[in-house]
Amino acid sequence: MTQEEAMAESFNIYDIINFGPIQIQDANPYMESYETRYKRYIPVIYEFVEAFIDQIPFDIKKYLNLDDANYQGFVQTMISMTMTTYMFKQDVTSVLAAQMMESVEYLKPNDVLKQNIDDTVDYLLINPKVSFLVKLREELVSGYYNVLRQMIQRFAPMNKVKVVVVTEQSFLGYLDLMTALNSVLYVDVSQSDADLMDADMVVTTSSIDLTGIVNPEAVMFKWHQNADSDHFGRMLRLLRGLWIQKSSIDD
Repeated sequence: MTQEEAMAESFNIYDIINFGPIQIQDANPYMESYETRYKRYIPVIYEFVEAFIDQIPFDIKKYLNLDDANYQGFVQTMISMTMTTYMFKQDVTSVLAAQMMESVEYLKPNDVLKQNIDDTVDYLLINPKVSFLVKLREELVSGYYNVLRQMIQRFAPMNKVKVVVVTEQSFLGYLDLMTALNSVLYVDVSQSDADLMDADMVVTTSSIDLTGIVNPEAVMFKWHQNADSDHFGRMLRLLRGLWIQKSSIDD
């Protein structure tokens, strides 16, 4: 047995735990970093994922504007997905995602992304060092597509919810309201009456009759000037529901 094969056998149980679909983040300062452990114990898998990220035709970190922590989480997820696919001979991550997050299976397909992943995986599988992954080609493509589509939906959503705020700017909670709305990546906020006809949600504190100038299908949300956390929560739940609806296949 090669050193790599011996390590794989010795760490069989360790791998099942550490590279399972749900990772346990360890804050032990004496434990080696994830990157160091990947390079040491599963170098071929690590290099395959790194090559995939380098070869796919867009800069994932730049395109999604990921900070270092989120980027490392993405890399760890990709390595975990690759390792579990190799160990269990199926795309376990996507199966679990479909079971735990129903909205995933209703997301609109991204044909350009799928083709980029297909082409990149095919190119990388030419390397004889990863011949053990060739039979799992479809499972790898499915897993990478699932992970990247969710990343894009979270960090660079394409089907944003259009919110128009029709309120007095003098009330005390105005800045809190605008800060909350602007912090949601899948929301576009406007205060212009010209955008009312295209609005998905209208937030207002007034009783002004907007009939005729607002989208009849828009959700009207009456904002309380003394809003508490529950009020914010109700608004955010509605926004998420609208986003899932706009992002679904049935839209």
